Amino acid sequence: MNKHSYFLVAIISFVLFSCQKDNTEFMLNAKQGVEFTIVSYSKLKSSNCFEKKADYANITIDGIIKKVEVYYVNSKPCIKMVKLNEGEHVLNNFMLMDDNNTPKNYTDDVLLAATPHIDSEFAQYVANPLDITFEVQKFKTTQMPISVLCYEKANYSDFGFEYYEIE
Repeated sequence: MNKHSYFLVAIISFVLFSCQKDNTEFMLNAKQGVEFTIVSYSKLKSSNCFEKKADYANITIDGIIKKVEVYYVNSKPCIKMVKLNEGEHVLNNFMLMDDNNTPKNYTDDVLLAATPHIDSEFAQYVANPLDITFEVQKFKTTQMPISVLCYEKANYSDFGFEYYEIE
C-alpha cells in the first residue's frame, strides 16, 4: 500500500470509530419495565364496579403518583407497562379509575376498585395488601401481581385510605 492508501484508511477509521456515542451513561440510567397484572378481584358485597371499565390506574410508587392507561384483553383489565430505574421500590397505592368521559380532567373521576393497605379491615381479602416492596432488575421485566377490591365511598377507611372532603 502506498502512503495515500494508509492515510485514507486512517481517516475512514477515525470517522467511523470517533463518531460513535458512548452508551455507558444510557445503560447505567436505562429504565426497566414493570407489568402490573390484576390476578384477582372481588365484588366483596353487592357492588357492580367491574361492569364499568376503568380508563386508567392511579398508581403511587415511591410516593410519586402515576396515571397509567388501562386496556382490556378478553374483558380483563391490563395495565400499560411502567418504566422504573433498577433498584428497590415501594408500591404505595393502586386504584382503578373511571375518567367519567372527561379525559385529562381528574376532578370528576370515579374510583372503581383499589388494593387495600396492610393495616386496614379489607387487607384480609387480598393476597398482598399495600405497601408492597419490590425489586426492579437490570434487563428484566418485573411482574407485579396485584389484587383489587370494589370500592365504595362509604368504606374508604376499610381500605386504609385517608379521605378529606373539601367544601
